[in-house]
Amino acid sequence: MLRSWLKKLLCRMPRRSACGIATAVALLALGSGCGGDPSCGRVTIADLPWPSAALTARIQKIILEEGYGCAAELLPGDAHEALEGMERGEGPDIAPEIWATSMPQAVQNGVAAGSLRIAGDAFLSGGTEGWYVPEYVVNRYPKLGDLEEVLKRPDLFPDPDEPGRGRFY
Repeated sequence: MLRSWLKKLLCRMPRRSACGIATAVALLALGSGCGGDPSCGRVTIADLPWPSAALTARIQKIILEEGYGCAAELLPGDAHEALEGMERGEGPDIAPEIWATSMPQAVQNGVAAGSLRIAGDAFLSGGTEGWYVPEYVVNRYPKLGDLEEVLKRPDLFPDPDEPGRGRFY
């Protein structure tokens, strides 16, 4: 049932996007009925803490396990940890979504050293990163349209690990 759900999901994705490339690979893996490649072995996938990366990691895990017979494992962590581990050759083997614009030097160094290989360029030169404050929050706290004001209000963005510090510091 999971395999048919995934196949339906993948068939709805646009073919000319980075997801389209993943679709083609996934459909080959899921539709071919191949028994898997015993030489695949263990593959680790970065389980990053935002929805699109988490979903992609789980889809990759299913494809690797059911389509290629690999022993795939999700490794929780953040993008910086994943990238640093990949640069050192410690893993993960795959990071489904690294925003290279937030750490371009690390990505360039890893590629130049041969410890990283870029499989797709969805976020190499495109995409927008930023902090956004919802309008209803700014309506309630008008000064929060400015980063300096956000930093003055850790009480509005509590960090469970360091409540007095807040999420932004």
